[in-house]
Parts: sequence; structure tokens; C-alpha cells
Amino acid sequence: MRHSLVFALWLQGLLAIGCVVETTGPITTCGASGQACCVGGCNGGLACLGGVCSVASACGAAGAPCCAGSVCGAGLACGLGGLCGVAVTARNPYEACAAGQLCGGGTSCQAAMYSLTGAPGTLCTAACTRGEQCPASGFFATYLPTCVVSAGTGQGLCYDTCLSDTDCGGGTRCARIPGTSNNICVPPGSGAPACGAAGQACCGGSACSPGLTCAGGVCAAVVANRQPYQKCDLGAGDVCGGGTACVPSSAQVSGKTRGSACTVGCPSGQSTGCPGYVPGSAAQVVACANLTGNLAEAQCFRLCATQNDCVDYNTTCTAFMTTTGMARLCVPVGPR
Repeated sequence: MRHSLVFALWLQGLLAIGCVVETTGPITTCGASGQACCVGGCNGGLACLGGVCSVASACGAAGAPCCAGSVCGAGLACGLGGLCGVAVTARNPYEACAAGQLCGGGTSCQAAMYSLTGAPGTLCTAACTRGEQCPASGFFATYLPTCVVSAGTGQGLCYDTCLSDTDCGGGTRCARIPGTSNNICVPPGSGAPACGAAGQACCGGSACSPGLTCAGGVCAAVVANRQPYQKCDLGAGDVCGGGTACVPSSAQVSGKTRGSACTVGCPSGQSTGCPGYVPGSAAQVVACANLTGNLAEAQCFRLCATQNDCVDYNTTCTAFMTTTGMARLCVPVGPR
């Protein structure tokens, strides 16, 4: 007992004068399994993963369980089932994609209705019936995404609009929809068209090339029974002519249900691409009307002074406030 007391007093004396006493057995605060990584890394057999020392073979490696905090090694990400795999970066909306590739922003990799070459191409996009349903684009916000509806099926896909290639996302090009003045960003397409051409099988979603419709699973020439600006009903088999498509009208008569008409979008805000526009004429009978402030939803309409101007189109002459002022438009009321 006397020897223990003497040793304790001796140890206190050494500490009081600043001496460091080495004891047996290292005291560590980092580098061991489960501890924080040291400046030089971790002890042998361990790897620094997420700032914590872990057994390298036990977690964090490709195919191994994720480490604490869903952490994996460099270039890996914690995926489904809690396993580490190669980190995959999703493509952005309206970028070209490969079949099965991950797309972000509420889109998926789908077969596009249009491509630069006419051959099959895929795009990160979403199904739609109206432009307001389309996910936002991160490319050149002046030209907003729009919904392009197939005249043959009534089914639509979202596309980014453009003036030139610089307005488009990765792997896409600015191209004009045949028969219209509307430009959209499309994938380039590769190989020979395997579907969608006249006499070929319809593509996914019963889609066919412009000017064709899917009949009995085969693409055939469209026989139009409705002219531009006429009221139409896809459910009744109506087919629009003059490069137009049967789409829900962006204008709705107060107190009535929204109808559809044979028309085209005009995301440029200009009337020059509207069917029936006469260059140089001071008295135009058609106009591009932007009713919402979103150019992606602007549509071409027939102008009217009285109801007589709309009778042949089975539409109603109604006054609307547009972004350029008051206008009287021939507007469909639905259903047929």
C-alpha cells in the first residue's frame, strides 16, 4: 500500500512539471473500425468511407452493402436494396437518351414521334395532352416546352421548342414539324426506319410519320375530313387536314366545356405560320393568340367579327383578352 502511494505521488509530480508519461497500450481516437478517419487514413485492413473507418471488404465496394449513412466508395452510389453500384447520372428532360437509360425531372426515355433523319430516336420526355403538363426545360428558357399531339392517335409527347440548335438539350437538334411552322428539339435518329412509314407497322403508341395515321396497326395516308380551324373530335374519328392536328383549344367559352379544333401551335408568337395566313395582306383572317402568357400554349385561331364568320367551322365567335390585346376568335365548344 505504501509503495502504491509513493508511485502515485511520483506520477503527479511528473505531470505537474509537464513531463509526458508513456503508459502501456495505445489510446486511439481515430483510425479504428467505426472511428473517424485519421489524417493519414485508417488502420490496416480498413478503408475511409464517408469519414468513418470501415472494413473495406464488408461495405462500400461495388456489389457490397452500403456503409453507415448510405456511403459507398469513389464512383459508386448506394442503390436499391442498400447495395453499392456504379453511380448513374440521369439525363435531363428533353435530352436524347438510349433505351432503358435513366431520365430525370419526371421524364422517361421514350420513342420520339419525330427525329432529324426520320429514323427511330429516343428522348427523355413525358406523355401529355396540353403544354402545361410538360416538365420544365433547363435549356434556353425563352422557348418553353410544348405538347405535340399526334393527329392519328390523339396521344402527345412533350418537346422543347427552339429557334436554333443552341436552344436544344444534349444530343438533340432543332427541326421543324412537317406541315407547320413550329420548331422542336428532336433526337437525330439512327438506322433505317423500322416503323411509322407508309405501309410499315405503327410505332409504339400507334404513332406514324407526319401525314400518316395508324389503321389496323399499319401506317397509311391520312384522309382528312376536317379543314383547319374546324371543330373536331378524335373519338369520332375526325382527321384534320392542312398540316393541322385535332387538339384541345387553349380558349374556352365561358360556361361551356372545352372543345377541340384542327389547329397548330405558334410558340414563336407570330401569325406567319398559321394556316391561311396571307403574307402582305392588311386584312388577315387568322392569328396566333397567346391567352395564358405562356408561348408554349399559343395557338392559331380564325378571327371573327360576328358569329357568321364561324358558322362553317362549327365554332363560336367569342372575345378574349390576349397578350397583345382584345381579339374575337372562333372557338370550339366540346364535345361534338
